[in-house]
This record gives sequence, C-alpha cells and structure tokens, in this order.
Amino acid sequence: MQQGFVSHLSRALGAIGSFVSVLVLIRANASFATICLATSAPMLAGPLLSWILVSRRQAWAAPALSDVNIADMYSVLRSGAGFLAVQLTAIFGFGLDAILIERFAGSVEAANYAVVQRLFSIVTMTAGISLAPLWPAYADARARADFPWIKKTLQQSLIGTATIAGVLSISIALLAAPVASRWLGTSLVPPPSLVIAFAAWSFVMACGMAFSYFWNGMHMLRLQAVLGLVFVAVGLPAKLMALQAGTAASLVAVNAVAYAIVCLVPGALFTAPYVRFPAVNQSATQQA
Repeated sequence: MQQGFVSHLSRALGAIGSFVSVLVLIRANASFATICLATSAPMLAGPLLSWILVSRRQAWAAPALSDVNIADMYSVLRSGAGFLAVQLTAIFGFGLDAILIERFAGSVEAANYAVVQRLFSIVTMTAGISLAPLWPAYADARARADFPWIKKTLQQSLIGTATIAGVLSISIALLAAPVASRWLGTSLVPPPSLVIAFAAWSFVMACGMAFSYFWNGMHMLRLQAVLGLVFVAVGLPAKLMALQAGTAASLVAVNAVAYAIVCLVPGALFTAPYVRFPAVNQSATQQA
C-alpha cells in the first residue's frame, strides 16, 4: 500500500516512549523488573498504534472469519516459511554475536560491543527506513513486468545506499569516542579497532539490505536462504577462531569480510543478469 511510514512512525514513537520511561524510572530508583517492563510496554504499543492508524484508513482490511480460506492460508504459510528460513540464518549469522563475545571475550568486550553497536545502528536504521517502501514497489513492478523500472530503481538504491551508508559510517566512526565519552563518561571508551570494524560492518550490511529488499520484492527467497546458510557456515567458525584473540573487534571484522565475500559479491553476480534481461527475469525469479 506504500504506507510503510505508518509502521516506522509507530516504532519511533514506541522507542521514544521506552527511552523516556527508562530514564524516569532510573532516576526514581525503580526495580530492574520495572525498568524491563517500561522498556517493553511502549514497544508493544507500537503494533497496536499501527493497527489503529491502518484500520481508520482502510476499514476493509479488518479480518473476518468469513474471509478465511484454507488455500490462501497454505499459500501464505508456504511463503512465510521462506522468510522464516532467511530470518533464522540472520539469527545464527550475527544475531548471537553478543552472547559469543560475552562467553569467549568477557563482559568488558561485550559492553564495548553493545555501545558501539548502538551507535552504528543509525546506519542500518536509516537504510531500513529508506529501503523498506521499495519491497512492495518491486513486487508490484514484477507483477506488471515493469523490468526497466526495477533495473533503474535497484541501481539508484544501491548507489544511494552505498553513498549514505558510507558517509554515516565514517561520520560515526569519527565521533564515536567523544559521543561515548559524553554518554558514558570515561568508564567505557570503545577501542578504535572496534569502531573501525563496526564502520565496515555497518556499510556492507546496509548495502546488503538494498539487495535484500529487492530480493524480497522479487520473491527470491531461496537465494537469500542459501547465501545466509553459507554465511553461517563460513562466518560462525571464523568468529569462534577470531574470538581466541579476546576482542570483539575481531568478531565484527569477520562479519564484515565474510558477509562481503559470501553474500554481497555472489548476490550481486547472481542479480545482475536478472535485471539486465527482462525475458529471463520473469521465469528466473519464479524459480528462485
């Protein structure tokens, strides 16, 4: 419906509400359980706010038992299974990094990782907000066989994402030390190696998101799942070996290098002919 901003708006309001609630409760010396509840409650309110906004604009979208169709349910579940596989590879690919760092490198490195990750999340969040509306747009263009538009949009999104992510990554890398010092004082200053590694990791991840939204719109889930499995198979053992050095920077560097080599490069090579040749695109994306 090209209204993805509704979801992002509700998430932003939930994040702001969560942040304010935590600050107030910390100053009030609230219990840890209360602070956790204050963190989750506003975020849970986000989806509810999205539903209220959508239901007012599109009343026809309200669910009804009379609309339930077993064949449609099977189709949705089958498609959802593909997305589930992609998400599982993301979890095992880099979603468990904080746990690995805590286990093999210690709590100090885990704390450094958490701080720098939060700083560089600005890069991926910006990319996600900018690229998410292209997912349904790609799907619609694919249904209408408008491959010239798909090709032009993919090229522009890749160039724009690389440029913005590059500028943001470099800027955050330069400002990370003073921001962290202002934020946390002198008790926790992230090492430069970790900041540089995260700058590279954030950049390649943002570029990968430009491909991912294209693949989602073209329903090329098998490609994403295969690339994700290869990334897990290559990256997880490499990260365990890198953690023998005892630093979070080594793990993040492995993420950046492995993702670029086994996901970005093969993904770009696989995508290029499907955008270049409209006649091939239609049958190939259906197979993918």
